[in-house]
Amino acid sequence: MIDLKTAINSVVGLLDLEIRRKVEKPGAPYPVEMSRDEKALFQHVKRNALTMVSDERLFATVLACKHVLDCGVDGDFVECGVWRGGNALLAAGIFKLYGAARKVYLFDTFSGMTSPAQVDTAATTGESARVAHLSNQRDTHNEWCYASLEDVKATFRQADLLNSNVVFVKGDVLNTLSVA
Repeated sequence: MIDLKTAINSVVGLLDLEIRRKVEKPGAPYPVEMSRDEKALFQHVKRNALTMVSDERLFATVLACKHVLDCGVDGDFVECGVWRGGNALLAAGIFKLYGAARKVYLFDTFSGMTSPAQVDTAATTGESARVAHLSNQRDTHNEWCYASLEDVKATFRQADLLNSNVVFVKGDVLNTLSVA
């Protein structure tokens, strides 16, 4: 006698299909190279909505910072356009975890998005970015990607990462990057 499973598989097989048990991915969605402390930093950034970048890019920041430390590559971490500081906070956290006296530079207007050029358009609609910029303009800042310097510093303070190795450079990156 044919059991029900065999009968169903025979019929489905005639249609060139097969039925399989759904298997969940084991463990957390973290790279295997990440330690418990590194995962906690990542979770802090995600839980507090401190970045707009994807998880994969945050993982890349963690792994790149660890790589330069492991390989003895000289230099500091620089981020241009930091919004709420999540990516830079991850870098500062990794450096602190491993006792590295690396600087973390955050370049931003800390007053929202700078005025877009005429060539800046939405990829899907072709609409000028100036429309979004103008609709978000306020007297003191632009709401588009806005986080004040005080808010970003508070984020670092809350994570116990606000120290002399974290350097905030306020202004349009087109001007401040060449000076700093």
